[in-house]
Amino acid sequence: MSDDFDPTARIPIEALGENVLQAIGLLMASAASVDIALTFQIIRTITNDAQARLNAFPLVFGAEVGVKLGVLRTFLVHRVKDKENLEITLDRIQKCFDKRNLFAHGLPMEGGKYGDVGVREMRFTGETKALPAARYFSCDQILSYARELQFRALQLDTELTKLGITPYKKLESSELSSRPVSGPAPRAK
Repeated sequence: MSDDFDPTARIPIEALGENVLQAIGLLMASAASVDIALTFQIIRTITNDAQARLNAFPLVFGAEVGVKLGVLRTFLVHRVKDKENLEITLDRIQKCFDKRNLFAHGLPMEGGKYGDVGVREMRFTGETKALPAARYFSCDQILSYARELQFRALQLDTELTKLGITPYKKLESSELSSRPVSGPAPRAK
């Protein structure tokens, strides 16, 4: 095998253009930050105890977004009477992640009208087992998914706070060193 790699040679995805690539990058970055935010939102629904939250983090971190959204729905179904706003928020987060997944795992291509970018899902459908037709998005649509993810993450945080679910507080180093790694917090005397 020869090492003929040329770092200046353009790859096909670069043909999409700088604005589209930036929009896709923002969508990926937004999705990554919202994924982490969902982890923290789940943990805050579990307990108010700061040390227990710290211990619960590895249990939730790394779960697929659909699982995280399902866990949030499960926790909230018994705690919230008027959950319409939360359901809309969680549904919209999932829809935006579906678009992120399309770009992350699909085949992007030039084409479409007005500078749109086409994306083909990597799954075979129908009797012929052919790739589905490309779906086309404008740069503005891609940016709107990235922005909506950030908006919905903040909306979820606000809704949980309104419900009285305690936001995170910074742990002081004295709390970390004086508390057990697992188990309940000491009771106040």
